[in-house]
Amino acid sequence: MILNARSMNFRISRVPPSYFLMLILSITAFALPGNIYISDLYSAAKTVIPDKRISLFYNRVSFVPPAGLKQLASKQVTAKFSNDEGIRYVFANGSGKGKVLIYVADIDMKPEQLSEVKGFVERMHRDYSGWVASEMVTINGRQWFHFEWKKPVLDDLALLAPPANHGEPAEVRDNRPLYYNEFTTSFNGKPLRFVFESLVNEYPQVKEAFMKSAQTIHIKG
Repeated sequence: MILNARSMNFRISRVPPSYFLMLILSITAFALPGNIYISDLYSAAKTVIPDKRISLFYNRVSFVPPAGLKQLASKQVTAKFSNDEGIRYVFANGSGKGKVLIYVADIDMKPEQLSEVKGFVERMHRDYSGWVASEMVTINGRQWFHFEWKKPVLDDLALLAPPANHGEPAEVRDNRPLYYNEFTTSFNGKPLRFVFESLVNEYPQVKEAFMKSAQTIHIKG
């Protein structure tokens, strides 16, 4: 398994390209910080909720989305998330308050390699954002890597992309403060990732719903 930011499509890939050069040069040690556990949130997430289960990947995977989030049609996903490599499903609503994005990266990953993914993600984020939680958890009998983090707000100069070709307007990068709860496991020999995303200031309102939804993820076999 060859891990890189593009193949795993972690959200850090949205920072300016120049940052990656500094990030790669700064990573020289493999030592990992201690795990941060949030078992109190998982205890709270055991509350029973109505099971409006959605089946995915030909009924191999299912979960109960947070209330109010609806599955986008495949054409909408293609149009709105064309730059997100590996994205398969999106659940969102009209207000934009929170969404769930589901990815399958096109690289090989065995279940026993989850700890390697954990180390890779921690090394990428150590000098960029840090994290709120980085831990191995079990959901419905399957091991997952849970990573929770806040995207740092970059200064105005970092928002501008390189000039576009042919006089086209330059891209302005999304600088909203975003909060992510990510759950990664091995599925059919590939990394399957559920990303629960919201604005930082709205996260307290959706946190409980996100954690409850994550606890409903079930994979057959």
